[in-house]
Amino acid sequence: MRRDLALLAFALACVACFVAGCERRKGGPSRLTASVGGREIKAFVEGWAFLQPEDDVAILSFHSHKLAIDGRRVLLDGAEVGRLPDDATEIEILVGAGELSVSADGTAVFAMELRPGAAMQWLCRRG
Repeated sequence: MRRDLALLAFALACVACFVAGCERRKGGPSRLTASVGGREIKAFVEGWAFLQPEDDVAILSFHSHKLAIDGRRVLLDGAEVGRLPDDATEIEILVGAGELSVSADGTAVFAMELRPGAAMQWLCRRG
């Protein structure tokens, strides 16, 4: 009887691992869109990401960063890194292969290498 219960518990654990997945996954690519302030925001991120539209601001959370499109301003982790043209209607954000880039209607607005400390170094060089 005990042996049957142990075998049943083991079988259920195996099924649970198969259904839920036993390994930790980083996630596949994220493709996100939102409409904010008359603009279409499109984000393509390697790994997990979240795009949160809020009033006239869109906030993209990815890896350990937050990129905000706030009116004409592009903010990375709270610091302004670029400006969008007044008439821009489509904003594209790409995060992958260690790079971050933002473009407005196909024109580059901001680009940088993503590695530990890169955002702070970029801001220090800019200031």
